[in-house]
Amino acid sequence: MLDARVGTLPLDQIDGLYRLIDQIEQDAPPPGVASRDLDAILTQKPGSPPWLILLGQVVLTVGIGMMLNPGARALVGYVVLGLVVGVLTQLADRVRLLSMALPVVASAVVAVLAYGFPAALAGGQPQQLLIPAVATLLPGAMLTNGTIELATGSMVAGASRVVYGINMLFLLALGSYVGISVLGPLSDPPVSSAQLGWWAPILGVLLIGYGHSWRLSAPQNTVGWLLLVLYVTYAAQVLGKHVSGPLTGTFLGGLVAVNAAYLIQRRKHAPPTQVAFLPAFWMLVPGGISLTGISDLVTHSLSGVSTGGLEVLVSALLSVMSIALGVMVGSGLATAHAPRVSTIIDTVYPHHLPWAHTAKTTGKPDSDS
Repeated sequence: MLDARVGTLPLDQIDGLYRLIDQIEQDAPPPGVASRDLDAILTQKPGSPPWLILLGQVVLTVGIGMMLNPGARALVGYVVLGLVVGVLTQLADRVRLLSMALPVVASAVVAVLAYGFPAALAGGQPQQLLIPAVATLLPGAMLTNGTIELATGSMVAGASRVVYGINMLFLLALGSYVGISVLGPLSDPPVSSAQLGWWAPILGVLLIGYGHSWRLSAPQNTVGWLLLVLYVTYAAQVLGKHVSGPLTGTFLGGLVAVNAAYLIQRRKHAPPTQVAFLPAFWMLVPGGISLTGISDLVTHSLSGVSTGGLEVLVSALLSVMSIALGVMVGSGLATAHAPRVSTIIDTVYPHHLPWAHTAKTTGKPDSDS
């Protein structure tokens, strides 16, 4: 039986892969040498120790939560659920059966904790814990890449990614259904309206940057570049949302993230494009609306309340298409006009900063899985 694996390489392996590509283009080593170097990259252990990967998962969950729902009482829930999902993820790397059922198991455990202890973990709003807790399992990048491939004529690859992404969404929703069903009838706890200040999402972006760099073993001293792309992407997303709504925000976020990553990789000591691009791409959480809608369907079905399934599907499709369009347009602009505007990066992110001493490589941000 073939072992089909789908996922994203750690950022340090992506960095090593594009270093190897540059070396092959420049030196043309024998195929056997290149193949041996490639195997060494793909089989190397994560650059971050297990405890730092777990800490990164927790920090990332808190950061996403502070962006999506900066509730003061929810911070405890973000920490607890981030820790639980991080432990399950590391166990899944060692237990094959758990790895196959990880989306269902993780979302079920998250639902049990969130809805079982809503006052202690969520300030009475357990549904707002679901997305940050399982954000690392969301197939938003898979759905977006599939949409891009379908739009550019890669029918087989695109359809495969879209089907896989939809399947992942329903597995996550199934886990939520199982977890809520185990609890039985749900009561309405007192709701806390205490919110953090305007600074919470800004701090959340910082936590997302460090969380991703630790969890995905980012190359040494690249976190500054990652944070630059994250903040530029976040600013574009907020601007688009303020001007025209969430879909415009995700479109501008995808567009700006690509261009920022391309600008950065042209600097002498910057990381590859994909290393700089992927954390910003995941920050957009394109599958978030989809899982939120499906989770609402699950919750309402358990309580006997009907809701509009068509609206959920349309919202999910539009969310994915908006970020896919932003990435496609951004890629076109980056490859067509990067030489004219590459010097802009010198004014906002000088090359002599202390964290910038990784070797220059190149890469394309359109193949994350």
